[in-house]
Amino acid sequence: MPSKPVDYRSQVPQKPEKPASEAPKQVLSTRTTRQPPKPPAEEPRPKIDPAILKRMQGKRPEPPPEPPSVSAGPVDRVIELAFNPSREKIPEVTIIDRLQGRLLPQLTLVAQMWQYVLEVAQFRQDSTRYATSNKRPVPIAPSLIAEYMYSLAQWQKSIGGKNLERATDIALAETETRGEEDTSGGGGDAWKE
Repeated sequence: MPSKPVDYRSQVPQKPEKPASEAPKQVLSTRTTRQPPKPPAEEPRPKIDPAILKRMQGKRPEPPPEPPSVSAGPVDRVIELAFNPSREKIPEVTIIDRLQGRLLPQLTLVAQMWQYVLEVAQFRQDSTRYATSNKRPVPIAPSLIAEYMYSLAQWQKSIGGKNLERATDIALAETETRGEEDTSGGGGDAWKE
């Protein structure tokens, strides 16, 4: 018996049946649907001062003047440093040479260690008296490395008077600019009239 030829084009493949326990998988589409653009939301307008809206007839409001500075200017600071330096500022404004710049930080350390030795001796003689006079129960050992670095940095600023010279230059520049602002007529020298 001759078999009939099978036309495979007309047959639709059958999908195998899935058990009921499996949930159908969601397939993501690669096509995106375009939605019409949304109109832009209106931004709230800031409230405008009615005084600004009025025509100003060509006049503009002047900014308020700057208040005068309360602190001392560079000139006052340099004068204070040069003639009345504090204990911490003396190493910065003393004019020294390089050899002194290496020895003075070491002297500072020796002085601090001597003070510590005296405090320990006082503590060993009478700890209650030490606590009342120094307002701490035991002597605190100084951090030698930190103290040496700080002292070295302070004294190195003074080698050849560099720090004092720079401060003086800043003060003189401030004086010159202040003098130009103060002169009202042509910027000439007031002493050469």
